[in-house]
Amino acid sequence: MLIFGLWFVLALAVAVNTSVAFVMRLRVNDRPPSKEKPNWWFGGYGNLVREYGEVYPESHLTLIAQWSWWLVWIAFVATMMVSMITGKQG
Repeated sequence: MLIFGLWFVLALAVAVNTSVAFVMRLRVNDRPPSKEKPNWWFGGYGNLVREYGEVYPESHLTLIAQWSWWLVWIAFVATMMVSMITGKQG
């Protein structure tokens, strides 16, 4: 049962992280054309968070993005560790 909970947390964290990154990229790309816009298909996630924080310093999306990114990695590592220890793969 633990492994299913970890998979759920991992999926939820990925969904939150992807949604926040999408919203940040939309808002950064809606700026006037004088600034260089980040690519949609590839680009540094860290650069996007940094640039968004510079453009919208009062927004909490950067904090949510950072926490959800770390939650994705923690949930992934925990899921892999539990599956190796228990021998279950989901």
